[in-house]
Amino acid sequence: MKKNVLFYVCTLLLLMMGVTGCSNDDNNDFFDDKNVVQEAVATEAVSAFFEKDFSTNYSDIYQKSGFFTAEEFAYLSKGVIVRIINSREEFEQAYNGKYELPDIDFTRNTLIVGLTNSLDGGETLGTVRLLNTEGNYELQVVVDKNVHPTRVYSLAITPLLFWKLYPKLPTSNLTATRIVNEVIY
Repeated sequence: MKKNVLFYVCTLLLLMMGVTGCSNDDNNDFFDDKNVVQEAVATEAVSAFFEKDFSTNYSDIYQKSGFFTAEEFAYLSKGVIVRIINSREEFEQAYNGKYELPDIDFTRNTLIVGLTNSLDGGETLGTVRLLNTEGNYELQVVVDKNVHPTRVYSLAITPLLFWKLYPKLPTSNLTATRIVNEVIY
């Protein structure tokens, strides 16, 4: 009986060591949440504005939002374009669309509006998060790439638009990184 208990305890310890040893060090930085800047709560009017603007069919085939030009849509290649907006005046200058801008308290908040693209129908916008490492801000834009071996996807390059509202950032120094995360759905 004691040998059976000892055997099961040793087996359990080996299994626990195997599970903890199976982490992928390449992804540890991505999943480490200690430096993530928490988003501010947006009003319903702000959320409705972006939902409406991002889903509108503008007259120019390359323009899908009032925040970005046709040239920015046409020449975007595996990158990220962001607008960091810290005042009502900057908000008005950044937007050339057809809807009335909602009220945002820019004394307490920073708005980030961004654009990246999907290179085929299997790519979708994943997580967008802001990291603050010792005063250096990095916006990570994750594009989920479906790599399902039995599915076929269109080759259409489409824009992926996003917006985030954060507590007022002390600087507009920010780098944006596009990260491709391969997943099987």
